[in-house]
Amino acid sequence: NNNNNNNNLITTTNSITINDTNQQTTNSLESIYKEQLAQIPQLAELGQLFKSTKPVELTESETDYVVNCVKHIYAEHIVFQFNITNTLSDQILEDVIVKMETDSSEFEINTEINAAKLQRDVPGVAYVVVQKTVDGFPTSSFTNTLKFIVKDVDSTTGQSTDQGYEDEYQLEELEVSICDYIQKSNVINFQEAWDKLDNENEAVETYALSTVKTLKDGVNEIGAYLNMQPCEKTDKVQPNKNKHILLMAGVFATNSPVLARARMKLDPSGGVNVELSVRSEDAEVSAGIAGGL
Repeated sequence: NNNNNNNNLITTTNSITINDTNQQTTNSLESIYKEQLAQIPQLAELGQLFKSTKPVELTESETDYVVNCVKHIYAEHIVFQFNITNTLSDQILEDVIVKMETDSSEFEINTEINAAKLQRDVPGVAYVVVQKTVDGFPTSSFTNTLKFIVKDVDSTTGQSTDQGYEDEYQLEELEVSICDYIQKSNVINFQEAWDKLDNENEAVETYALSTVKTLKDGVNEIGAYLNMQPCEKTDKVQPNKNKHILLMAGVFATNSPVLARARMKLDPSGGVNVELSVRSEDAEVSAGIAGGL
């Protein structure tokens, strides 16, 4: 592995976190990411950005170091953007990097870019560039370790010591799933679009979501997994119903349409039963998406 630890000073005035599913917000957020990524030479050369995911929390919110990660999807690379906040007043972190590891041979850790200094409650960003070693759309899980140099801060003077010591902090695992390669897209007439996609590339899977209590929770869970655009207001569930159909649309990284239909029914003994049907222009893509819930 070619691990370049580039000591670039990356300053970001604010860490971007967002929980809004609004398409407009997503678009404006992606333009901010594009601008930030374009300013870093090692990332500017990766070509066209296909999509940026929502942030994934990698720590509890009340820990010493709070970290989330945004995945930026490119044709041949994935850039992991780690937004890091040091909440401790008695230390400064320097040369902060995230060490990522995976068992998959379909990804290679390529470049690490550090956050030069993290003072208390001033978010910083570290990046890891991972290259896909195969064509197609590989998936894998990654372990992540935050590594840094700690310099103690004198509480009376606010000065930090010259000498620091190395330390590390284990983060949650990260998944790259098939749905990371889907971009939201709106479809005006779902049935028409569904009929246009041949059913020979359709995949159907059934699930019993035993921990999901309501149809609305089922809609939220399936929506969060697929990360596609709800169509025809089907993300809204009528009250006192025992079944519901969720329709969603997206564009796969091959620039081809993907459509999903989730038929949901409350199970009298608890939970929600789901039949998830996916159509695309590639049977393998459909099967991967339908089979991953």
